[in-house]
Order: sequence, then structure tokens, then C-alpha cells
Amino acid sequence: MTLRRLERSGMVSRTVLDTSPVAVEYAISALGRTLAGPFSALYRWAVAYQDQVEGARRAFDAQRGKGARRLTLSRARK
Repeated sequence: MTLRRLERSGMVSRTVLDTSPVAVEYAISALGRTLAGPFSALYRWAVAYQDQVEGARRAFDAQRGKGARRLTLSRARK
């Protein structure tokens, strides 16, 4: 997700500052702030279940051998 996409979706606002050199300032919009609760819940879940997630990853990797490639979000989107 890029800042431009977040701006397009209304999650952030972009202000071009009249300075030399020109600068840009981003701020979370009112719509973007509505995600604070869901993100907070996701964070609390990730902390609470971190050990189980790591265990699942170790089990997955062990099943596929040492040469298993890790799947990252950037690879998953391709």
C-alpha cells in the first residue's frame, strides 16, 4: 500500500507545503482514524497468539524441509 493509494482511499490527507524545496505533509484522516480499533484488536491478537503462530511456522517449515522458501506479503501479492 502506498501513500498515494491511502490518499485515494481517504485514509490520509496530503498537504503540499509552500517551502523551498517543496515539501509534502501527510496526516491520518478522520476515515483513517476509524481503523484504530480494528488495528488495535489485530495487534492484541498477534501478541496473544505469537507463540502459536511461530509454532505453526516451525511445523510448516519442518514438513517441507530446510529448503522451504518463506512466503512474504510482497511475494503473495504477485
